[in-house]
Amino acid sequence: MKTLFVGYPFHKYSRSTVFFRELIAKHSDQADSVYVDLGNLDSQIEGLSKQNYDTVFLFQTDAIAPLFLSRGIPVINIPMFDFARLMPKNHWQMMRGCHSLSFSQSVDQILTSAGLPTTLV
Repeated sequence: MKTLFVGYPFHKYSRSTVFFRELIAKHSDQADSVYVDLGNLDSQIEGLSKQNYDTVFLFQTDAIAPLFLSRGIPVINIPMFDFARLMPKNHWQMMRGCHSLSFSQSVDQILTSAGLPTTLV
């Protein structure tokens, strides 16, 4: 299985997502990681969305989910409360087709109220 993890550049330096990237790598034949600044999306993301990934994991980068979903690539969305609580319901509705992992009951409730399937972990 070929997977892609997408996070913010800060995650690379804080190492706050190492546990999750290691988990993905353990269950993938090829586990790629990329860190993007959503304020400066460029051809890097467009190019990645055209690759043949079996699954894409978006760690707090859910705004780019439609790029992958539109190409039929399964997306696992992993939002955090600090951002999720600020987003209007229509933000979440553009991610129909994603499955989300919630690390808090609050995020789980936000996503389920928007009609998205979630798993509370």
